[in-house]
Amino acid sequence: MHITVLRKVAVDFLVTNPSGYYLDVTGGAGGHAEEILKKLDLNGRLIVCDQDPKAVDLLSTKFSDSRVEVRRARFSEVFEKKENFDGILADLGISSNQLDDAQRGLSFLRDGPLDMRLNPNETETAAHVIMERSEEELANIFFHFGEERYSRKIAKAIVRVRAHQEFKTTFDLKEIVEKELGPLYRRQKIHPATRIFQALRIFVNDEMEELKKLLSGIKNHLSKGGRAVVISFHSLEDREVKKAFNEVVSSEGITQGFKRITKKPVVPTDLEIKENPRARSAKLRVLERRIT
Repeated sequence: MHITVLRKVAVDFLVTNPSGYYLDVTGGAGGHAEEILKKLDLNGRLIVCDQDPKAVDLLSTKFSDSRVEVRRARFSEVFEKKENFDGILADLGISSNQLDDAQRGLSFLRDGPLDMRLNPNETETAAHVIMERSEEELANIFFHFGEERYSRKIAKAIVRVRAHQEFKTTFDLKEIVEKELGPLYRRQKIHPATRIFQALRIFVNDEMEELKKLLSGIKNHLSKGGRAVVISFHSLEDREVKKAFNEVVSSEGITQGFKRITKKPVVPTDLEIKENPRARSAKLRVLERRIT
């Protein structure tokens, strides 16, 4: 069961006008959207988006409230209607519902098709990437999107193995990673496949480019006084969020009409991490538009 990370904290930062117009670009299981609705009055409105058709179906069933509109959209599509919002929320984490679904192939903890697509309409699966990309391309994917220091070693091993074995399932990939990197990760806290699976998921879903488009759009679609609240879960995401916010905020705190509300990222409490270990790497940043 999915537990929404920083649920109340994020929404407390986000909703400053109970009658406002809000956008949740990562609807997921609807946890943040539920919290937003608690703060809106009868005139408030909420748009909830997700690129995953299963999530959209769940959200459409969950919210019969006339104040809510559910849309299927990627980050690069959420601003196509040229609307401005009093608050925009993005929770960049993968939901437990997706991670725990073996058919998604997102987790090395469950055996399933090596897929990883969040949007099933996309054509290239993780299996296709592993089987078709060159050794150099694979190494670059693992290094740039997973920050895997042994990227070249595992890429070389994959190319060697795929010459006589097809990578079809998550366990096919997990086993070769454990064999090649297991001894090198003996003293580390994470599983040797963690960064490899992260890198493939980011690459297959073009997550970093989508995030850049979202962050660019956020700055152009906030109303005066409106806030953007972004929750990231790994260093690549957080660096992009910090960079985008810093581009419109000076060291004095306000420039180009924006103010940084959180000087440092807000992180989960020890209690939240204990109740939901997947929250441990979350970082929340808030930007506010001061002028139109």
